[in-house]
Amino acid sequence: MKRSNRKRAELLAKAAPVLKAALAPDERVQYVAAGVVSLWWEHLMAGWASMLINRTTLVLTTQRLLLIHTNSRGRPESYVNQILLDGIRSVKRGWLGGALKLTLGRGRWTLTGLRRSDSAQLVTMLAGRPTAASGVTALCPACFEPGAGHRACARCRTSVKSPRTAAFRSLVLPGLGDFYLGHRLLASMEMVGSAVTWVFIIALMLSAFGPNSEQSAVVAAIFGGLLLLVVNGFDALLTYAQAKKGLHSLDRHLPTTPAAGHLVADRPRLGMSGVSPHRP
Repeated sequence: MKRSNRKRAELLAKAAPVLKAALAPDERVQYVAAGVVSLWWEHLMAGWASMLINRTTLVLTTQRLLLIHTNSRGRPESYVNQILLDGIRSVKRGWLGGALKLTLGRGRWTLTGLRRSDSAQLVTMLAGRPTAASGVTALCPACFEPGAGHRACARCRTSVKSPRTAAFRSLVLPGLGDFYLGHRLLASMEMVGSAVTWVFIIALMLSAFGPNSEQSAVVAAIFGGLLLLVVNGFDALLTYAQAKKGLHSLDRHLPTTPAAGHLVADRPRLGMSGVSPHRP
């Protein structure tokens, strides 16, 4: 077996628990690849960290493109989104070759970090027949039905993490929001950065006490407050954007434990005999 096919088989095996629960009886997998789903401004401001926390397994089926968020080992984690095939208006490769630019019925989406061979294959397979004005849809992490906002699933009543809670925690202390979302390494780095910022502000305040200490202290306090607002606000914005990317499961598992298990058990599931790592 070629190395590329072996890699796809490994990705497919790791995604199997999600696929068994999410795919319809007549839905078949046509292609699978590994990539990254990162907003351009998020990548610009967060750099390599955005690549670290936005790893995604792309699963192309006969009906849709599933975007399964994964950890660094390629195992499904936290959330799943979908793009219906009839909502894809056009697909182009990025100038580096390892990226895909999708124009959808509602909005645009960019996938990066792909192998050049995968991006070329997906461009061919995703050549669209757009008939619907749809975009990216977040799925419930338990029953994988389309969600309606970051509220409890209307079908299985499973709750998900709140983007507002994540952003507020990061606003209070950079890193707390990422701990809430499960990005422990990134959160630890942000907390170290926050500690350095506090040391700088305290040193600035102490140096302000001199002959004109009252005036200097006021200026230092204003400057320090603005610096904290910028640093904390910046982190809160990034955390909010990350939380809005999908319906994050409370325990980070996929599938997560549903609030109403019998509803998920009633859902028709696809046997793995209907799954292949590439188009026949």
